[in-house]
Amino acid sequence: MPIERFLKLIHHPLPRVGLLRPSLISKRVQFPELMNIDFKIQDITLKDLQSVGYHTSATSLRIIKSKASKIIKEFMFSNPYSRPYVSKEDIEISLLEGIDYISHKYDLIRSIGYALYKIQFRDKFIATETPIINFQKILDYYLKNPNALTKKNVLEYLELFSNPENFNQNDKSIRDLKKKLELYLDTFAKISPSLAGIYTHPPEELAVLESFILDKKLDVQHEKEVDEFGHRPDLTLHIDKNFKDQFAATIKKKYGIDFTKIKTLNFDFSNAYNKRQLTYVSAKFYKNYQSKEAVSFIILTNHKLNDKSRAQDFIAKFDPILAKMGSDLYPENIIIITMDEFISVFGIEGVPLQNLQVIQKIKDQALSHNPSISNEAFETLIQLYTKAKLTLELIKTDPANIVRILQTKQLDLTKFLGDPNKKIDDFL
Repeated sequence: MPIERFLKLIHHPLPRVGLLRPSLISKRVQFPELMNIDFKIQDITLKDLQSVGYHTSATSLRIIKSKASKIIKEFMFSNPYSRPYVSKEDIEISLLEGIDYISHKYDLIRSIGYALYKIQFRDKFIATETPIINFQKILDYYLKNPNALTKKNVLEYLELFSNPENFNQNDKSIRDLKKKLELYLDTFAKISPSLAGIYTHPPEELAVLESFILDKKLDVQHEKEVDEFGHRPDLTLHIDKNFKDQFAATIKKKYGIDFTKIKTLNFDFSNAYNKRQLTYVSAKFYKNYQSKEAVSFIILTNHKLNDKSRAQDFIAKFDPILAKMGSDLYPENIIIITMDEFISVFGIEGVPLQNLQVIQKIKDQALSHNPSISNEAFETLIQLYTKAKLTLELIKTDPANIVRILQTKQLDLTKFLGDPNKKIDDFL
């Protein structure tokens, strides 16, 4: 079908210049405009097609609609511009967990948009002017940014769209939306531990930096490249006299590290905790975090590994992988430990330790079976994630001023969140 007839069919304005002009291809199409095109295509009927001289079957039309939605979805997931359509963190966590979380999240939000589009009664879908809910805010908050669409949020949407005063319950788009809402609840239950881990990674890393640099005056860099391939551990600690005076004897005794040969320690934090994530963690073994003169510490932060027996079993699963590595990769210089062991060995104390403890409490709350508690905790985690990530970005772009940045941007979560002595049991 000629493009002019197609645009007329979906009530899209005809361009004055060719659609394939490079200047137009490079221009970012806004998310709502892509949704508008998708929704208009879904509303095409056989009669509409016949009106522009195109004849096909009902089956072919269904296939066309499905493919159109798929193409638009894949385009947005490719994030071809500097400003992403879809949160890169959500894409990453979906790949890590092997659960199509972001795809389910996208499908759900798209279905919400389509239900609102159906009752907007406009030639053009206007995301900022949808009835009942502002769809633009939903897009920005849940898809462009990695905010959790929690159980509480989903139950509220389910109640809203199940209200016959708001929506026609016999409409297929409403029936499909309610099914997607119920399906998403199961997906979120599976993915939420890893989501909490993603959100706590930057504040945990920042707390450790504050301990190492502000408290212990150690020489540490954030995301320093270790090879020509651009691999970057979270933290790189340079061995100097100050470090040796504080830690060398203890660490040598515990891990057998010879500090006459080792010049740096590289630290990388991981939320992995189960067999499915072994590949994700073991991929770090091939990033040159360890070498003849460097030891790689993989710090396992997941709260499920607070159980020492479970932690030992999980860490032992890496032994066969390490045993198969060539000697040129220095597997003997890879050390995998839990966050609790890391805190103990490296003497994390004071405000940084309190921050790590508070972060753990919020993570536990986020995984509460109480939807209200979980929702509030996830909202807090995303605030901490955003603040810590911005601080780490400042450090990355201006490493020479790392001390000043940490001093001015230091987190004290005991003040930020109130009483640090509250127990998670009080909330469950």
